[in-house]
Amino acid sequence: MQSFVSDLRHTLREFRARPTFTATAVLSLALGVGATTAVFSVIYAVLINPYPYRDAEHIVEIHLLDPQGNDRVTGYSGPEIAQLRQLKSFDGVVAMASRNLVTTDGNLPEDVRALSISADFPNYLGVPCKILPANLALASPRPAIYNANGPHAIGIPPH
Repeated sequence: MQSFVSDLRHTLREFRARPTFTATAVLSLALGVGATTAVFSVIYAVLINPYPYRDAEHIVEIHLLDPQGNDRVTGYSGPEIAQLRQLKSFDGVVAMASRNLVTTDGNLPEDVRALSISADFPNYLGVPCKILPANLALASPRPAIYNANGPHAIGIPPH
């Protein structure tokens, strides 16, 4: 410990004797720390925490598997989603289904992906929904839209 104190005193004497070197060293350290912080902030925002949803680390997608372990493409039926909602394993269950649609607005037809969601989906993500009435989620506790393939269930485990 005494050696450390002695080294610290010597360093402070050298810094006072050479103010230009001291300013250069302090500026270099400040720029290095600032640049590292900026790079980490960008990497964290883009790669580590890309979903700005409430409790994004708790959102899971539930897939149905056939006996061979392959993903069942048919999705969930309304009664199956109702059963999932009754489980204590999840804070909530919402449904979504995606499909391809063709839009003909313009000169050429264009293939677009459409997403059908249950009415309470935005509430579970913590995203205010400006399009739907505020009481729609309360009025329609089951998924609002089903298609031929059925929706996929999204579970929100309890904290």
